Amino acid sequence: MKKTIILITGRKAAGAARKIAQNIKANVIIHESAVDVAAFLSIEAIAKELEGKDLKGASMIIIPGEVCGDASMVTERFGIPCFKGPRNVSDLPPIMEKALKDKVNLSPTTPADELASKELLKETVKALEKAYHRPEKYLYTIGRKEKVYIGSGTGHVVAEINDAPHQTPEELMNKAKYYVSCGAEVIDLGMVASEDNSGKIGPMIETLRKTIRAPLSIDSYNDKEILSAADADIDLVLSIGLSNVHLIDSIDVPYVLIPKDAKGAIPHESPKRVALLEKLLNKSGGKKAFADPVLFPLNSGFTESLRAYALFRENNPDVPMLLGAGNVTELLDADSPGANAILAGIASELDIDLLFTTEASPKTRGSVRELAEAAKMMYLSKTQKQSPKDLGIDLLILKDKRRNEPTDAEEKTIQTIEASQKHKIKLDDRFYKIYLTDKINAVLYIGKKPAIRVTGNKAEDVYKELIGRGLVKDPGHSAYLGKELYKAETALRLGKDYVQDGELF
Repeated sequence: MKKTIILITGRKAAGAARKIAQNIKANVIIHESAVDVAAFLSIEAIAKELEGKDLKGASMIIIPGEVCGDASMVTERFGIPCFKGPRNVSDLPPIMEKALKDKVNLSPTTPADELASKELLKETVKALEKAYHRPEKYLYTIGRKEKVYIGSGTGHVVAEINDAPHQTPEELMNKAKYYVSCGAEVIDLGMVASEDNSGKIGPMIETLRKTIRAPLSIDSYNDKEILSAADADIDLVLSIGLSNVHLIDSIDVPYVLIPKDAKGAIPHESPKRVALLEKLLNKSGGKKAFADPVLFPLNSGFTESLRAYALFRENNPDVPMLLGAGNVTELLDADSPGANAILAGIASELDIDLLFTTEASPKTRGSVRELAEAAKMMYLSKTQKQSPKDLGIDLLILKDKRRNEPTDAEEKTIQTIEASQKHKIKLDDRFYKIYLTDKINAVLYIGKKPAIRVTGNKAEDVYKELIGRGLVKDPGHSAYLGKELYKAETALRLGKDYVQDGELF
């Protein structure tokens, strides 16, 4: 039997509320308040308006989330539980769906959207903590100080430091700390093809051991480099093919097998690739082995390589695997968040434990964090048996799930003026040069000479400082600064380039 909900709303939002209420699986009775905007309601006014109304059969009363005060007074007066709904009426259906299933406990004092977000995040953190740090089942671990649990159903990100031998110790430390802060669980030393840097490996590992607690891996196909890493107690070795499989006898840590034949070539056809991997598994004994069929870039064999992953998993359901997400994102001129989410979803469906990536180019800056978040999102999706949405984790950066539509009906009747470029604003001889470093920089020029620079991480901080110091004297400059500084802040947050007076997108 459907529950009956009394939904309180202001006059201007009543139309939108009636439309949205159709998506709630309950009998919703709209009470249109005497005030235009719900934020102007008070608990006392709501109670007074409900006096004498037929509330028989109502299961609960939902008031707007913006209303100040404690709704318990309404509960006490009418004997019907009264709770705060979300601050935006468009968020009502998904929240009420969870509330009606007792997955969210509504509150008389806290807006439902805030409460739902906190509850969802709390459950998410608890589930992820158990999965990543206290799993009940796993095959083995990687690492000494901090352990990565393999075979626990979670995806772990391996982040590569490109051209590691060419980095200074300070650069190595900074990159490793940055990757760990982004969610990487293994830090990989990416070696340089056709070079022998075996003598640098021990010092690099020693430097990083003093800097981070995360396990370390080496990405090399050079025998000397792999053995040097093994001597320096590396935690994971990438990569072993047919020409260097003999090294397994000298390695006492997990290793990654790749389908390279004796000449160093990777077969294109997925059956041949899988057969070569299985041959390597037999030769190595398979102890603590990962299989990496090697993901090729889009339009360069991506689909066929993906078939190899699926075929290998079908033939070898218990062998841990690695997927090189960076092979796709680095060679794709598209924003990386969505690509990383798709690749993490593929890895989740195939029970792949390690996700390998890097940030070798400006366009993939943030890929480590994106892939780490995506792996967690996909784990929750799989364990909770639902699509990867509304899980408390998302990779929505440039777009939102819902758009908040205006609810004031009177706005549709007023005069509308289309903005044009015919109006000219005369400015004084001051102008501003705006650019990005690690912060927003606004330089005031008077005439042709720079006078003062104001920096900050937020547009608001910069323009308040300029205005507070009396450096903005023209209304036209105020409007211009607001526009350009916010563009600069958006670019800074997204890792985009910013060019003053240019388009951001």
